[in-house]
Amino acid sequence: MMAKVIRALVVDDEPLARVNLRTLLAQQAGWLLAGEAGSGPEACLEIQRVQPDVVFLDVRMPGQSGLEVAKLLNGTEPRPLVVFATAFEEHAVEAFEVEAADYLLKPFDRDRFLTTVHRLERRLSRRPGATTEDPAAADPPKIGDSVTTLAVKSVGRVRLVRIPDIHWVAAAGNYVRLYLADACYLHRATLASLERQLDPGTFLRIHRSTLIHRRQVAELRTSVVGRYQVVLLDGTELEISQRFKQRVFSALMPTLP
Repeated sequence: MMAKVIRALVVDDEPLARVNLRTLLAQQAGWLLAGEAGSGPEACLEIQRVQPDVVFLDVRMPGQSGLEVAKLLNGTEPRPLVVFATAFEEHAVEAFEVEAADYLLKPFDRDRFLTTVHRLERRLSRRPGATTEDPAAADPPKIGDSVTTLAVKSVGRVRLVRIPDIHWVAAAGNYVRLYLADACYLHRATLASLERQLDPGTFLRIHRSTLIHRRQVAELRTSVVGRYQVVLLDGTELEISQRFKQRVFSALMPTLP
């Protein structure tokens, strides 16, 4: 089924806050930044103009507060879902009184934002006539589920990388490096978030910064100085940290070729 594009409006009087949300939204497949506004009155005009599915609203803004804007949406059909993104936690009760879908307390990280995105996608998918598939109705898809690819974005293209083709994964800050037989791709995800999407029966954490595909392991090595390594079938040597040593040896010893 073709997923419906979710149109978002970002409303905040702080330009940097809008940039942050704009950047996070750009990383979400199926989402479109339909417009921006820097005040309550501008937000009302933009809502009428772009008819968004979701509005990210700051609370304290010139002209009209985000709470006032949200109240004006009552009776609008279809009413956009409202997410308050603010540095002031004391408005949470008022936010939910105007039927906010979520309340993001600044500064929030990418994982917290993804929780909000998944919540919004679920709610939108239940609307009458919605064609949006529910990508978050369950836990993130694993290798045994229907989705077996990662959408790796780069300038001007999106490459679909088959998860079974990944030999090992290395952390690189807010990115990971995906190592295949003949290529390496940089993917926007933390190692921890990617690990949650992968089948633990197929991928194994051997270091705080490394995941490996179990079937790519050729041998385990130890040394007299207490160092441990995994050697992959292509000859790549990767360090096993003390923290993961017991788990790695227990998991791999019965399965080594």
